[in-house]
Amino acid sequence: MTPLRRLDILGVRVSDLTTTEFLALLVEGLKQNRLRTVFYANAHSINLSFSVPGFREILNAADIIYADGIGLELAARNRGLRIRENLTGTDFLPQVLKWASENGAPVYFLGGSSEVIRLAARQAVREFESLRLLGYHHGYFKDTQAVLEEINAGGPSILFVGLGSPLQETWVCENRHRLNAQVVVTVGGFFDFYSRCTRRAPVWLRRMRLEWLFRLLLNPVRMSPRYLVGNPLFLWRVFGAGLNRPGATEPQPKTRFSR
Repeated sequence: MTPLRRLDILGVRVSDLTTTEFLALLVEGLKQNRLRTVFYANAHSINLSFSVPGFREILNAADIIYADGIGLELAARNRGLRIRENLTGTDFLPQVLKWASENGAPVYFLGGSSEVIRLAARQAVREFESLRLLGYHHGYFKDTQAVLEEINAGGPSILFVGLGSPLQETWVCENRHRLNAQVVVTVGGFFDFYSRCTRRAPVWLRRMRLEWLFRLLLNPVRMSPRYLVGNPLFLWRVFGAGLNRPGATEPQPKTRFSR
């Protein structure tokens, strides 16, 4: 197998991999006796890496940072590079659940409101009857120790954390040494969509790569800062701030599930 390739997108080392490659890496990660972290990068998280002190370092500490969204594709293309597959979480993460169901890998859900996470859990076991869902907990907790104890009691192979950026990545980094899990995947707003509490854009709009516009129209007050301010800012950083030189790629030696 070829080494895992990383693309430098505005200082964030984004992993260039396909769904098939990710699942192969997941198998490797589960075989190794230390926790592995999987984050995602999109225009919003890249913007946060400029505005939140230390967040870029937190992102780059992950074993994998997968590309989620058209913004990363545009940024890579502007550097003469190509991201082979856009792993949009809402489409991609159910495939991870399917794999976990078929391979007997127990999972745990953390994030969302009490209602959202309950419905997401119900949807998961309904869609994947063999899935070993050890438990779930909402994301509005104050007692981190109690949540960690609940997660660790089952020892999930895969922990899905959906607390929103930058909180979810920061929480994982702060608590990774206390987690009894093999792989931790941050999932953003996945539980909202998977639970059907938040509508997804029509398929034709998704094919046009305009799902962000649907989210903006659905919730303009909440999403305006991210899309009406954040998207132009990201594009300015990509196209107007000198990100037009050839992009360095960094193959990772030895293991494909390494930093």
